[in-house]
Amino acid sequence: AGDLAGAKVQRGGLTADGIAANDLALLDALIAAASGKSDGPTLDRLVERGSVSDAKSRGKMQNAAILLAALDAPMTAHTRGEFAKFSAVEPGKATVAKATALDLAGDAKLQGEIAMLALWLSADAGAAGPPVGDRARIIRALKAAGLEEDARAFAVEGLLAQR
Repeated sequence: AGDLAGAKVQRGGLTADGIAANDLALLDALIAAASGKSDGPTLDRLVERGSVSDAKSRGKMQNAAILLAALDAPMTAHTRGEFAKFSAVEPGKATVAKATALDLAGDAKLQGEIAMLALWLSADAGAAGPPVGDRARIIRALKAAGLEEDARAFAVEGLLAQR
């Protein structure tokens, strides 16, 4: 646990024959987020799984796709179209004012303000952490301000919650 290199080795030995497609897609997303290499094919797979899975799994796959996309994983036009149809994503709960303040701080690359707002939103959310809608905003703001490692940590934590 917590060993990225070990996770990559173990993932290399897994096939779709013995593991559910959603579990593999989520594992690939976790590895991509943790390594800082958010790739398009992994996001494509999450978007596909978020479109065809049963209702409970669909929400989890859509949430995972939102979080990986927040790390700037590349998207094709087709994937973006399917992504835009998502309706089962866990919405954010931040006030419009807090969400806008976070967006503005991200645009201006104000690391201190972003950190404060991320902590505020996290504290408001309680032990479960921020909902996916807020978490994605936090990830984008952190990444925009050059806080890549923190953005990846927020993404990994959110992806783990989708298991």
